[in-house]
Order: sequence, then C-alpha cells, then structure tokens
Amino acid sequence: MGAGAAYDACGCETSDKSRRRVDVPRDGIYPASGPDGRKTLLLKVLQTNECGGDCAYCVNTCSRQTARAHFAPDELAGVFAKYLREGLVEGLFLSSGVGRDPEECMEEVLETVSIVRRRGFCGYVHTKILPGATRDQVARAARLSTRLSINIEVPGKARLSELSSTKDYGLDILRRMRWIGGEVKRGHVSAGQTTQFIVGASGEADSEILDVMGNLYEDMSLYRCYFSAFSPIKDTPLESEKPAPARRAHRLYQADFLLRQYDFSVEDIPVTDDGFLSLTQDPKTLYAQANPQLYPIDLNEADYALLLKVPGIGPKTATKIISEREKQKIRCTKDAKKIGVARKALSFIELAGSSQKRILEYT
Repeated sequence: MGAGAAYDACGCETSDKSRRRVDVPRDGIYPASGPDGRKTLLLKVLQTNECGGDCAYCVNTCSRQTARAHFAPDELAGVFAKYLREGLVEGLFLSSGVGRDPEECMEEVLETVSIVRRRGFCGYVHTKILPGATRDQVARAARLSTRLSINIEVPGKARLSELSSTKDYGLDILRRMRWIGGEVKRGHVSAGQTTQFIVGASGEADSEILDVMGNLYEDMSLYRCYFSAFSPIKDTPLESEKPAPARRAHRLYQADFLLRQYDFSVEDIPVTDDGFLSLTQDPKTLYAQANPQLYPIDLNEADYALLLKVPGIGPKTATKIISEREKQKIRCTKDAKKIGVARKALSFIELAGSSQKRILEYT
C-alpha cells in the first residue's frame, strides 16, 4: 500500500529545526521536503488500492490485474502509531483508491485520521480528498488535517476525458478544490491546499499546465503545485507510451517557484512556439535574455521585485541585499558573493555604476 502511494508527490513543512535522518527504512516511509530544505519522514500510504476509476495512467486503474488490499481505519491508525513509537515517522500522508463508493472510502480515510488525532498526535497530516467526497467530508477533513489536496492530474476537461471516463473535471476535481479553498480562507488547513499534475500523460503542452496553474493560484487559494513525470505502467492503457523526461517536470517546478515566490506572471514564463519549456535552460535565465532592456540591474538601487528578476538571486538573497545596502553600498563582486549572489547573476547586475562583465574576480 505504501508502494501504491509512491505515485503521489508530497511535501510538508516542519517547525522542528533539528537535523533528521532521511533514509527510507522500509516501504511506505518517504522523506518530504519542506520549504527550508529540511526533511520530514512521512508514512505515505493508501487506505485501499481498490478503485472503480479507469484512469489510463494509474497503477490502480480498475482494469489492471493486481493484488488489492484494504486497511480498516483502526488497523491503519495502529500501524501509524507503531511507526511513530519506533521513531520511524514524523507525520502521515494518507490517500486512497476511490473504490466502489467514493463517499464510503472518504469516510474511512476520515475515520483513520480522526483516530490518529484522538490518540494524541498533533503533528503533520496530509489528507487526500477523493473525487466524489461530499462538502461535509471536506469540511471535516479540513479540521483534522494540516494539509489537503486533490490531484488535478491534467490541464483541462478535454485532456481528462481522453484518460478517464469516470472522472468529471469540473465536478469531481475543480468543485472540490473550491471547497478546500473555502476552508483555507476560513482559517483551517494550516499548510494549505496543494495539487499534482502528471506531466506528459495526456500529450499536453507545458503552456497548458502553466495556464491552469495561474488560474488555480488566483481562484483556489492554492499553496503550491507538484509535478510527476509520466512513466508508463505495465498492464495499463498507456503502457506503450514514452515516458516524459524528468527534466520537464523539473522545469515546471522552476516555473512554479517563479509564479509563487518571484512575482512572475504566466505570461512572463518563456515557452517555445509549440508551448514547451526549454529542457536546456532554466526559465528565469531565458526571461532575462528575452528582456535585455531590464538589465543590468543595479544592486544598490533596485527594489525587491526587480532584484527577483535577476538570475541567481532568490527571495532570501534579495532581502539580504536590501538589508546590507542600508548599512553600506555593495561595491564589488566580492561583496555580492558574501551576501549570497550567485555567479550566474554577474552578467545581469551593475555595481557602483559599472556592469559586471567579468567573473574572474568572483572566484
């Protein structure tokens, strides 16, 4: 059941500043990355891999001949408690197949989380909302969970209809995302709502994914997106299709960071004529190359938003630049290096009225 859950990307935050071991001691335990780079070990598991859905990309699709299993809520809560006592995990990521009755499956997921909470666990719980879950179930999940998500998988109704006859994009996915977003706005779900795309499963272009991402961030109170490069699974309808390059998902992660943390718009993200992100160059550098009128940017004069447009400068470094230059001007590349400005930024910045064309003095 842990192996079945591995197809979901996951992430979390932890307030614990200590260093954690990040090896995977047994199936079903995964190190999730927080925004600060630290790892939290999660029991990542399915309530059941029984599913009535026919998603063509999924390991648990109903047409696939595979062993099926099911946890009773008290049984799964007991497994988590045991792992917790042994120090193997710090949190729970709970998903499920849809089964024959989505509401019944969602109820079992909620009962599992409820038992975990009643037994005193106050830490991180990420609960997957199933297509077909009721509004009341979403509301209860929001009060029990640290984070909620439902996987959007593909960008748009037409793409989903090519891959599944049992899911309705608007009703099963977007409606429940709105319900989750409403709970986030009410102050529940402290770690927010996330979703996941299966990149390359439906022949979509990256521009389609980016457009949907922009709408989700604007309309759904979405915290972030995750991306999983499509990989064909034996005995599924897509088993003969080519896998998507892992670097494609990586580029989408970079674009996602630009949208969420760097004040970029979807229109700012450079794509090829056929709608794909470059596999050879990161989107922020390509943006800079396509907008030479913005550069070089003076580190001593630029505001925060403009500093974020420099390749090699992120939010932490931009904040530090502003703080340091209030004390004294940044006069040379050695000063910039001490602040954390990356080597790749040099072609795009200006210091003391001079563009930094050379990088030798930076070493």
